[in-house]
Amino acid sequence: MGKSVVDEGAQYIHGASMKNPIFQLAKEYGLLQEVYDKSDGKWSVFTNTQKLFDHDFVKEMENLTNFLQEQTALHSQGKGYAELRSIGQVYLEEIKKVFSNWTDDTPKFRRQKLGFLNMMKKDQCLYFSSQNLNDVSLQEFSEYEHINGGDLNSPRLFLKLISNLVEEIPREKLLLQKPVKQIQWNGSFESETGTLYPVRVVCEDGDHILADHVIVTVSLGYLKEVADALFQPSLPADKLHAIKNMGFGTTNKIYLEYEVPFWNSSEHWFGLVWEDETPFSGLKPNLAEWWRRIFAYDVLHPVERYGHILLGWSSGREAEFMETLSEEDLVSNITRILRQFTGRPVPRPKKVFVTKWFSNPYTRGSYSHISINSTGDMIDTLAEPLPQEGDGGHPSEMMQILFAGEATHRSHHSTTHGALQSGWREADRLINLYSTSEEQHQTNNMNSKKKIPKVVIIGAGIAGVAAAGKLLQPGFIDVQIIEASSQPGGRIRSYPFGKSLVDEGAQYIHGASMKNPIFQLAKEYDFLQEVYNKSGTEWSLLTNTQKQLDPDFAEEMRNLASSILRHAHCLAEEKEYTQAKSLADVYLEEIKTLLEQWSDDPVELRRQRLALLSMSMKWQCIHLATNGLGDVSVLEYGEYKNIEGDDRNSPGLFPRLLQKLLEVIPKEKLLLERPVKQIQWDGNFELEDTSLYPVRVVCEDGTHILADHVIITISLGCLKANSQSLFQPSLPENYQHAIQTMGFGTMNKIYLEYEAPFWDENTDIIGLVWEDETPFSAQKPNLVEWWRCVPVVYVFRPRERYGHVLVGTISGKEAEFVESLSPEEIASNFTKLFRQFTGRPSLPAPKNVFVTKWFSNPYIRGSYSHISINSTGDMIDTLAEPLPQAKEGTSSPMMQILFAGEATHRSHHSTTHGALLSAWREADRLINHYSTK
Repeated sequence: MGKSVVDEGAQYIHGASMKNPIFQLAKEYGLLQEVYDKSDGKWSVFTNTQKLFDHDFVKEMENLTNFLQEQTALHSQGKGYAELRSIGQVYLEEIKKVFSNWTDDTPKFRRQKLGFLNMMKKDQCLYFSSQNLNDVSLQEFSEYEHINGGDLNSPRLFLKLISNLVEEIPREKLLLQKPVKQIQWNGSFESETGTLYPVRVVCEDGDHILADHVIVTVSLGYLKEVADALFQPSLPADKLHAIKNMGFGTTNKIYLEYEVPFWNSSEHWFGLVWEDETPFSGLKPNLAEWWRRIFAYDVLHPVERYGHILLGWSSGREAEFMETLSEEDLVSNITRILRQFTGRPVPRPKKVFVTKWFSNPYTRGSYSHISINSTGDMIDTLAEPLPQEGDGGHPSEMMQILFAGEATHRSHHSTTHGALQSGWREADRLINLYSTSEEQHQTNNMNSKKKIPKVVIIGAGIAGVAAAGKLLQPGFIDVQIIEASSQPGGRIRSYPFGKSLVDEGAQYIHGASMKNPIFQLAKEYDFLQEVYNKSGTEWSLLTNTQKQLDPDFAEEMRNLASSILRHAHCLAEEKEYTQAKSLADVYLEEIKTLLEQWSDDPVELRRQRLALLSMSMKWQCIHLATNGLGDVSVLEYGEYKNIEGDDRNSPGLFPRLLQKLLEVIPKEKLLLERPVKQIQWDGNFELEDTSLYPVRVVCEDGTHILADHVIITISLGCLKANSQSLFQPSLPENYQHAIQTMGFGTMNKIYLEYEAPFWDENTDIIGLVWEDETPFSAQKPNLVEWWRCVPVVYVFRPRERYGHVLVGTISGKEAEFVESLSPEEIASNFTKLFRQFTGRPSLPAPKNVFVTKWFSNPYIRGSYSHISINSTGDMIDTLAEPLPQAKEGTSSPMMQILFAGEATHRSHHSTTHGALLSAWREADRLINHYSTK
């Protein structure tokens, strides 16, 4: 088209960062330098009455659209509108709220605003490849996980990327023009040589191919049309149900080439607002006026490469209908509309091209979404191999049919990186199947003629224990865990208090759903029924002036604070806070804006709002284990990915889970009270039997252990304190820099036991609001009044198990300081605090006090990690890379030093599930390394 080729399909990298495998590959192949950055371009938005909106109005409406989308996303997490199922329904409810504030606007201005919002609604439908937002489930927001980095327009990049990938495949391995008629599975098909295979692929030309495994990567649209006939025997009912109900729609492009441009050089986008349309009109198919669905045109850049080309977008039934039109129908109608909107003498294009993804018999549309009739679980159902278990367990009888493609990736469906990851997932599934299957027949499944690889794991927290368990399954029989303390668990530990044991460390499942591996294990081990889950948390909010605040008012402020912080990276970009580095920078800027809006409110109301926002700020510091939000990067919530489900308070669950994981590890594989003095790597150390190993672990008691691989799972706090002397030779400079600059802080718990409760029976949380504090108060450590840094106190439940117990949480320097106080000092100060806030001078003192001491623990030195203002998510990836790095001309054994633990997981740092996933990642790294040797 024009002077070059244009993309019919994939064109954007959704999440232009090293967390995106497409971006990684593009960088590896040197393709990124050709990406055209048009960030300085202008968006011209016209109405059908030839009004051109000014830049400020367009920016205001863009910000409003982003706000409405954020509010809709919040409701996907269960915050309001419980009876509504679709994005469209909630989106309209949010627009109604905004519309009610436009009473002073003229009718024409209100109409233009609504028209603009409807244009953006069409954009959202395009994003989901749907006819209407009412077709898209609210779950879409909670299931799909954005990758940090923005959407990068990358013309032609994907064509070059796939060419590079295809180059690695021998030509004879790729059969083109070979439509498949049927996949016959769970059979016994004999080849010419007499070998039996469970699957036969029958092609339309009569050829058939026998296989042990078939990976099906066709589109969901194609599956919807042919699944019933394609598989013999038929797919299970749950798979067919998923295929039928999952959302899959059409997005098409229309390219228009002109001899000369009718736009000026600064115009990069055209937006088309119909003033007679509103978001309340709905987006029912309107084939008679199909052109209304094309809400915007991009100017293709650079001109030198493409010529003068516009690119329009359409979705839904109108996009499908557009495929049937003649070139004359397209040209005449689009030219008429462009003239009507711009008021310019727009010439007819000399050439037009429309993509036809719906007509394509092998795609039948564009990409998937979660429809109102489907769930994220259905994506997982589709991704499950068939049959689930093979007869006798032989690998050639298991996993006969595997499924890949964007529609099978729960968190990245609809994207090319989701498709890529799903392909790797299924390949890894087969690699792991064969790397583990031979254990029944030989001791070492990697290579029986070579020495058995020896793996040492340093640290017996959940990461160390999980890594060992995963390695022992496929036959890594020489695995040794070394733990410095007298008991395994790391930051999972319990202490006898009150009537039972209380958790010193991990206590919450962050994301209580089957997408969380901790939740999965807890369900598998049948631990969830013992988790105390009281729906509807009852707050009692007290101020230092003995007022009791309205819980709804307080919740409004907490949600406001949470929304600002969790979208800080977006706000900083949208509102051009160019100097904003920390969460505090953005938080305070947003509060300044709010203060202007609250200028007419009574002084006391403003003071209480600021005090509640200050309390929320402290709570966020505890959540992030930091001294202040000024220490935490604005990127924190852009990097960290929430898992669907609530934060499930699970007292006692983690110690039991750890014990279950320890059951598969022989006692002799776990050495306790064995602190490590030094890890000597990249060497050549000889054992008594003359075997050579590249790593020697020297313990403080003088003993040493040789190894091929050492997995380091100790805390980032411990690494900060010891990394300079722990490794010989020293770690590379970029590793040391990451360790020293990444954020790691302390969060401690303070348990208080009472003879009888002084709180109301229905109270779950006591909030402590200081009316003399605001978010602008100095965030410096206040050790003299350390109790001010305890924003909330939780009632420990159930009472029958624990007795009358409260637990407060505290972070930062104050958390470190309380470790040095006696139980009497803590009891005295909390008694004064509670008496001041409740106005009850005879309120009793606690009979027992216990404080966790994570900072004093020499093998932990704090609690968990965050992204500091001096660090980035890339540093987490750096720390997760094994050593030595592969280099040309070196013969050093690979993967001598590997790193696991929560601080090495970019998207789930600070959590137990992040620690667990990181451990499995490193175990899989070694399993795959030996399975492919």
